[in-house]
Amino acid sequence: MTLNGSGGRGAGSNHGVSLSSTAITSTGDLSITTTATGKSNIGVYIAKESALSAATMSIIGTGGRGSGRSNGIGITKSSLTTASGDLPLTGTARSNTGGVKNIGVSLFSSVSLISAGAIDITGTGGGGSKFNYGVYMHRDITAAGANVTGTAGSGTGSKAKAGDFFA
Repeated sequence: MTLNGSGGRGAGSNHGVSLSSTAITSTGDLSITTTATGKSNIGVYIAKESALSAATMSIIGTGGRGSGRSNGIGITKSSLTTASGDLPLTGTARSNTGGVKNIGVSLFSSVSLISAGAIDITGTGGGGSKFNYGVYMHRDITAAGANVTGTAGSGTGSKAKAGDFFA
């Protein structure tokens, strides 16, 4: 199964792909690739008890332009599971964004990543004045054995990796 998306140009919540309270189960591969364009727009947004399960899964997201919170991938209160292969997450926040918290990959509050293969999380923080993290993982994140690579964005307090997962 393949989901490709492109978010709108407006200000806020014009995500490339948004899955809320969604269950997807596939015996094959699941691929999600998206780009958002406007302010406060997330490339791939998965939330509210969504559960995605597939043999293998790949998620690639690019955040929108604008002033803040334009993440490549944002996942909250959801689970992703692969039965036989890898689970790579690759998120990019654009360098030409402004504001704060333009995060490559944000996993926040009760996120579970379970994979029969490797869990690879790669994030690149965006432009802006502060807290533009490559990867942010905070509040009850399960990702045993995850390989996490982050590149900090610009601005004060920006880090390659941030959140209590790394404490």
